[in-house]
Amino acid sequence: MSSKRAILVISFGTSQKETRDKCIGGIENAIATEFPDWEVRRAFTSRMIIKRILKETGVQIDYIDEALQRLADDGFDTVVVQPTHFIKGIEYDDVVRICGEFSGKFKALKVAEPLISDAASYERLVDILEKDIVPNIRTIAKDHCGVVLMGHGSEHINNSCYSEMALRIKFRGMEDVFLVTVEGFPSFDDLPKVMSGVKGRKVAMIPFMVVAGVHVNEDMAGDEPDSLKNRLASAGYEPIPIMKGLAEYSSVRRMFADKCGECICSL
Repeated sequence: MSSKRAILVISFGTSQKETRDKCIGGIENAIATEFPDWEVRRAFTSRMIIKRILKETGVQIDYIDEALQRLADDGFDTVVVQPTHFIKGIEYDDVVRICGEFSGKFKALKVAEPLISDAASYERLVDILEKDIVPNIRTIAKDHCGVVLMGHGSEHINNSCYSEMALRIKFRGMEDVFLVTVEGFPSFDDLPKVMSGVKGRKVAMIPFMVVAGVHVNEDMAGDEPDSLKNRLASAGYEPIPIMKGLAEYSSVRRMFADKCGECICSL
């Protein structure tokens, strides 16, 4: 009897359909194209977003355990779980924990790595920033401006990934590309020190997040006084919001497909 194989793509989720299709759907499509012999399914880790989508659209998206149980009930025996999370933070830990509870229901069940997981993935993302994302942003902004990357941040110990990424960006020679986070370190309060080397007044702001969702609309480009846009404006800069999540870049979607492939090869 042949093996029945599935890839479960697990994302935090977003209630905004356009960015959900572009970013989460984009990653899922990239993985499905790369592995046509595997069935690709979706799950979200935010129960709030799951409930909101169901209420607004009638579409039911599974939580992690629901998706895994459905796969078991449907007769799948080999499952690769590909999280679309940025780092091994709180959400990723939840994915690993819950998958561990289902290990006995499958012949093989393995969780792949998030976007940033080792030195090679840091360097690959820095390459993408240098050769793809930053040039694209400056084309959109029509100016060789400074660039502020806004990450999510976390209270998890692996929030240190953002500091390492900031250093790797600087050591690559991108002196006018800066990184801050909404909920971690470096924070918005650190902007004056983080941006001490900026040369011009125009600054493009871009989400350093897989999906450009609520955090981007409110914390980055919102009208509240403490939004990144208004903090930059108050400091004398001319902020240019670029509402484009990382997963809108094919090079980032390719990273996730490769992570998934590495996991499949390790089975």
